[in-house]
Amino acid sequence: MEEAAPHCYKVYKNLVTLNLMCIVCCSTNAVFPEGLKGCTEDANMMSYAEKLHSGYAQTKWVAEQLVLRAQQKGLPTTVYRYLAVTELHRLVV
Repeated sequence: MEEAAPHCYKVYKNLVTLNLMCIVCCSTNAVFPEGLKGCTEDANMMSYAEKLHSGYAQTKWVAEQLVLRAQQKGLPTTVYRYLAVTELHRLVV
């Protein structure tokens, strides 16, 4: 993840300079290990890093970590995990 940070710094700097509203990350539930039950949105994602085996899951996990890092630096961020959104929609409708 550290290798990606310098490139993301440029993105963050441009967002601040342009005074944009929010960083939005489109993710999936693949950031949780396959077959894991009872995952919560406020789970400690660091504990799952070594349990992700597919490249897809790993890249989604890294993207979310970079967004979290931006949030910790004071930038407004949002992460949408689409399966979670569609499952919620099914429950509401």
